Amino acid sequence: MQTWASDEAAKRPTRARLALSLLHAFLAWCTEHHDFAALAPSKNPARSRRARELLPLPKPKQDALLSEQLPAWFAAVRAIGNLVKMGPDKLQVTGSEQLWVADITYLPTADKCVYLSLVTDAH
Repeated sequence: MQTWASDEAAKRPTRARLALSLLHAFLAWCTEHHDFAALAPSKNPARSRRARELLPLPKPKQDALLSEQLPAWFAAVRAIGNLVKMGPDKLQVTGSEQLWVADITYLPTADKCVYLSLVTDAH
């Protein structure tokens, strides 16, 4: 476990920390269920203190808006206005392949959510 942790810490530390946490939870779950308890190791290798020390704690994201920043962000976007509306200083769409629009949404299904993305000509 320590060898894996030191290798992964150099390549992708945040993902490795998550993987270690998920492995720990999975092996703990296995020991609690009779059908899988015999397959799980008696000592959970994901509880290795040394492996946890090799993997740094995740750092906060720097590229995301905080909830208190949203009002200012939306105000700035609204101040830009609609660049496509008719007017002398706006984009004049007179035919196809001049303006494309895109959207992405998720659709809940019976067993999971799937994502739908759409790009289309706005004319």
